[in-house]
Amino acid sequence: MKINNISIGLPCYNEENNIKVVINNCLKFIKKNKIKNWELLLVDNKSTDSTTRIIHSLINKYKSSNIKLIKNKKNILYSGSANKIIQKSKFNLVCIMDSDNQYDINDISKLYNFLNQKKLDLVIGKRVNRQDPTSRKIISKIFLFFSRILINNNLKDLNCGLRILKKNKIIKKYIKYNLNFCNPELYARYLSNNLKIGETKINHFDRDNGKSIHNLINLSKTFFIVIIYLFKLRNI
Repeated sequence: MKINNISIGLPCYNEENNIKVVINNCLKFIKKNKIKNWELLLVDNKSTDSTTRIIHSLINKYKSSNIKLIKNKKNILYSGSANKIIQKSKFNLVCIMDSDNQYDINDISKLYNFLNQKKLDLVIGKRVNRQDPTSRKIISKIFLFFSRILINNNLKDLNCGLRILKKNKIIKKYIKYNLNFCNPELYARYLSNNLKIGETKINHFDRDNGKSIHNLINLSKTFFIVIIYLFKLRNI
């Protein structure tokens, strides 16, 4: 199924070792699939490395008005950047992908085809052979357990960093809460508005460059914050 009229968004934070590869892979994907009417939105979340310089150099190289950089004036966490992508996107079909080079840009086709075949409004990837440390997988399973109880989540990989959605006028605000992930709130908002949600298998790669902001210590510190967050999502 041919993809057209799509906004692809990349939230970025200190990804100087990955962002060039990810952007080039996005452009190759767009060219390979002959996508018409597209935009690539890069939202930098106040990086302290060379991420924005590299993005600027690529924008100058390709000279395409379809590639846009949005620089946050302050760090608004991952969810804030994801929300900005949705709000600033000019197309109703929006794909948001992590910029750490752990995802296969070609899997956008899988998400898009699944979205259309099943007549869904939101599709979140389900990582096959997830390439993350065991500690992070354990914490994710705990979060998944509580999300099933508190927000009726029936997905197996709620915090996957690749998702595609159709914007809908009945949703006034997609993301309100500032955390380093966004899928639980997207899930809760689409579910509360009786919109259709699904997941499909995608690839996941080891992180070769850069350092994830997620680790056992950080995740443990935010555990109770996340539980409170999930309780708040019950009232959406």
